[in-house]
Amino acid sequence: MQYSKKGNILVVRLFPEEDVLESLKQALLKTGIKNAVILSGIGMLRDIELKVFTGKGKYKSKLFKKDYELVSFSGNIVRAEEGHILHIHTAIADHSYRCYAGHFGGGKVAVTLEAVIMDVPIKMVRRLEPGTKLTGLFIEDSK
Repeated sequence: MQYSKKGNILVVRLFPEEDVLESLKQALLKTGIKNAVILSGIGMLRDIELKVFTGKGKYKSKLFKKDYELVSFSGNIVRAEEGHILHIHTAIADHSYRCYAGHFGGGKVAVTLEAVIMDVPIKMVRRLEPGTKLTGLFIEDSK
């Protein structure tokens, strides 16, 4: 992994076989970023887990084993007691130009991952919402 932070922008480059979520969390810890937004992510991944919300806090999950082009990778990051919570939506494409999309549950780098992340100086937390059973994003920054 390579990364550099200037001002509120973090650029991360991951290499083959690196675990995407673990590597991004390491870069966030090392740079002291607590809350952020993922502005972009491109590259090629494999062993990708995509999840789709089915209701009441439950998800349907599918694993994509082959190499897929990462065509969209965006979301938000909130630091919690147990570590960073990355809420990422993604779209991947196969070699026949078919796209698959959903919540990013994890994956490994096949060729590269190039991500740009912006530090957000606003206090945000995630709390369980009884209606959906999801951990919703709440802003706790004083006005």
